Amino acid sequence: MAQHLGHRAVALGLTAEDMVAVQDFTETLKEKRKPESAATIIKREVAMQEPEMRVRVGEYSRRVLVLVQLKFSASGIL
Repeated sequence: MAQHLGHRAVALGLTAEDMVAVQDFTETLKEKRKPESAATIIKREVAMQEPEMRVRVGEYSRRVLVLVQLKFSASGIL
């Protein structure tokens, strides 16, 4: 098979560098055609939503802190 590809490359006037580029391109296309696993999809979704979730957790934490401070100040502890 390699010999056949070599003959085709020579017939087309391609260099070894050209053949490597074609092979890399072919492999990239094959990878793109493979369906994504559920784990890969979930990881991507989590990565996209993580910044928003961090903001929400921060806001929630601040609200809880204010409520705790109010509770303690109302009871005379603070």
